Amino acid sequence: MTALRSAFFQRLRRLHHGAVATLGLALGAGLALPAMAASEPPTEPLLRIEAGMHTASVKRIGVDSAGRWAVTASDDKTVRVWELATARLLQVLRLPIGPGNEGKLFSVAISPDGSTVAAGGWTGYDWLGEHHIYLFDRASGRLIRRLPKVPNVIVHLAFSPNGQWLSASIGGKNGVRVWDWRAGTPGMSSGDFGDQGYGHSWTMDNRLAATSYDGQVRLFRVAPGGLTRLAQVVAPGGKRPSGISFSPDGSRVAVGYTDTARVDVLDGQNLAFLFSPDLRGVDKGLFTPSWSADGRTLAATGSWSVNSRRQVRRWPDGGQGAPQDTGVANDTVLDITALPQGGWLVAGAGPVWGYLQPDGRWNPLGTGPSPDLRGSRERNFVLANGGKSLQFGFEEWGKPPHVFSLTERRLSPGTLPEGFAARTDGLDIRNWINRTDPSVRGSALKMESYETARGLAIAPGNQSFVVAADWNIRHFNADGTLRWSIPAAGIGWGTNIVADGAAPAS
Repeated sequence: MTALRSAFFQRLRRLHHGAVATLGLALGAGLALPAMAASEPPTEPLLRIEAGMHTASVKRIGVDSAGRWAVTASDDKTVRVWELATARLLQVLRLPIGPGNEGKLFSVAISPDGSTVAAGGWTGYDWLGEHHIYLFDRASGRLIRRLPKVPNVIVHLAFSPNGQWLSASIGGKNGVRVWDWRAGTPGMSSGDFGDQGYGHSWTMDNRLAATSYDGQVRLFRVAPGGLTRLAQVVAPGGKRPSGISFSPDGSRVAVGYTDTARVDVLDGQNLAFLFSPDLRGVDKGLFTPSWSADGRTLAATGSWSVNSRRQVRRWPDGGQGAPQDTGVANDTVLDITALPQGGWLVAGAGPVWGYLQPDGRWNPLGTGPSPDLRGSRERNFVLANGGKSLQFGFEEWGKPPHVFSLTERRLSPGTLPEGFAARTDGLDIRNWINRTDPSVRGSALKMESYETARGLAIAPGNQSFVVAADWNIRHFNADGTLRWSIPAAGIGWGTNIVADGAAPAS
């Protein structure tokens, strides 16, 4: 961590103006965004620090069929292409971006032959009112095509094993769409789902299984004429099935959940329940399952942790053997995908990605150069000097404290002797710590669906308060009416308000 911290200091010293601009946006009580035409991306340059690794959550990770290249997508608005043999960064793929959410990437896939990278997320909506999937040439990094008219955010992408089809799970109730992407023909729709769908998986014979928060698992046959539904069942293990993975031979499909500590294995032909692997000791969701390339081992991961380390649980004997656990990260693991040579690639919110070997040994190949701010809520996000001096934690869980001086443009270890932490009492505000249902005086606060509140600061005089959450920073009146909301660049782990109540920082 010492080398990492030193590199972070050096980047801040080299890019003082960028750091001041970023903090200036965070400190502003009201944010005026530059005007832009409704049909084109902004043309103003947007400053970004190139850190050599993702600086926000790694949402998805993919690999080509020969295991030569990995691709990662992140909230930091970049896709990165890595050479697996050396873990060397080969390309940083940059899409059109804008302020706020525009350009955040929630999904990525690489074609089986490794030639093409597909990426999507919140991509294009701010100027076109629709989202796009962007296709890049992997070797050169050149943008080669867009797939337009996607009605909501793209949360998962996958190429079919034969490379003909590209599929997307789409936000809202929009289900799955499939494109014959080389032909450029319009996407074929699965039909609407009852809620969000976060995952789908292919077989070699062009069957596609998909999950949805409406509690259903669906199975389709994909052909040039469209998607034919083969089966639809109520997920046996929970109300929010999320990740899904076909075994290599297509005979079984594993499903993970975000609302229960459960993994289920279903029949690959009709989705009939077969069994649940041994989940003793697991108390949180293993919502992302993945079969090994040979189908002999089932793995699953997500938010379950032991001693603050998120675990990957593996079951040999086709998912029915005794469980084996490996700690891989200090924050939620968001994706896992099998490697053809054995083992899995794992990616998470750290940001982090790495290689889990078949025998369970963990080899981190990319770790974030940004501070760990998860301790900000409790103790470390402290302000002084009218908000021009900030104290925050740097290493795991917000330790040890560091101070950034806005006027001196300097970051150094230490504490603020006269600083003040966020105040969280004085108003009847509840459920604001890692909950999706915060309230004031019993009235629900305006939040996005499934968004989690993380931090709270009550203004002097108790006339207003600020909530930091997964996707937004929101300023409320004391009665819960919304004053303003701005998109957050990443998860808002903590927030604070300067002593005179004029400006919040998050």
